[in-house]
Amino acid sequence: MALKKYTTAGIIALSLAFTSPLALADGHKGGDKKGGKPEIQKMLKGIELTAEQKTELNALFAKMKEERKAARTEMRAKAVERRAEMQKLVFTNDFNEGAFRAFVEKNQQERVERKVERAKEQNAVFKLLTPEQQTQFLANLAKKAEKQQQRMQKRMEAKQSN
Repeated sequence: MALKKYTTAGIIALSLAFTSPLALADGHKGGDKKGGKPEIQKMLKGIELTAEQKTELNALFAKMKEERKAARTEMRAKAVERRAEMQKLVFTNDFNEGAFRAFVEKNQQERVERKVERAKEQNAVFKLLTPEQQTQFLANLAKKAEKQQQRMQKRMEAKQSN
């Protein structure tokens, strides 16, 4: 019973850890905005890192931050273009479903590419850790997933009582 509980918590933790930070790539509220730390950095809390690991991680995080900043600027510019393109496709007397589907699929593919890039970044961080540190990292993810699950349960209970 306990093993099943921890296995389930581990699976939830991994899925949350690798999707929550990915959401940052899509312009949702994020840790690296307004001076906060990205989620991946928060998962390193409590892990004893060597000086070399700290140096490598700081360089990696700085690179990631610059890349995200450039990507956000590019995404904002593309958003204006996408909005105009969508309006042309939607607000017409001759709606072309095929063209609209192609437009949506192109946008979805761009989103997938951003998520893949974020996953690669997270994997690079994970690979810098020793096996013992990786175990601690995964334990931190499990704790975070459990807290998130508890918060969600509270919200659901509050919503049902209203």
